[in-house]
Amino acid sequence: MKIKYYFSLFLCLWFISCSTTTNAEQNKVSKRPSPGTLKGTLYTNEDLGISFLFPEDWNLQGEEELNHIKEVGADTLSGDDQNMKEAIKSTAASTTIFSLASFKYPLGTPQKLNPSVMLMAEDNSMYPGIKNSDDYILNVKSLLAQSAMDVSVEDIDPVIFSDVTFKGIKTIIQLGQVDVYQQYYVTMIDRNVVAMIMTYFDDDTYQETFGILSGIEIK
Repeated sequence: MKIKYYFSLFLCLWFISCSTTTNAEQNKVSKRPSPGTLKGTLYTNEDLGISFLFPEDWNLQGEEELNHIKEVGADTLSGDDQNMKEAIKSTAASTTIFSLASFKYPLGTPQKLNPSVMLMAEDNSMYPGIKNSDDYILNVKSLLAQSAMDVSVEDIDPVIFSDVTFKGIKTIIQLGQVDVYQQYYVTMIDRNVVAMIMTYFDDDTYQETFGILSGIEIK
């Protein structure tokens, strides 16, 4: 597995955590929030009441740029399981409100481990069984246990950003001689899931990526 694809694997987890929901549940859909607006490196979503300031000197990727990353991750995460592969694609299309990711270096930069920060939201209105961020994280853990990847998962303490509590987990995957760490922070706004995902490799990149998460503001 090439290190440059590590981000795509974890990105897909958030698009299939709810993929086992029944058709009856999927019919209960409320009005979806708007995808928001991006001006420079400032993302704003009035419907969700959030804004996020990405670093000006990092490389920001929007929904269109992330589509290929999602496809690569779907193939790797699902292995030979075609049902899981289809679930990833269908759930991503039906629930994603928006997704943005910022990388320290341009994608594909040689000889560079590339820390990143991602902000995304999902419309959770069709999944009444998920009542809070703890339920959502439990679904992600269950998915990880079924995936083709060998991933270590740890619970981490909740963190408060902009006076809102985010629940989290930490994942670790070894790619060759490199340990890749990701921390996921999740909160619910009405029936919508808002997630921040940081990818790092050591103490320095941990401090760098965690500091960027403070760029979120929630009304």
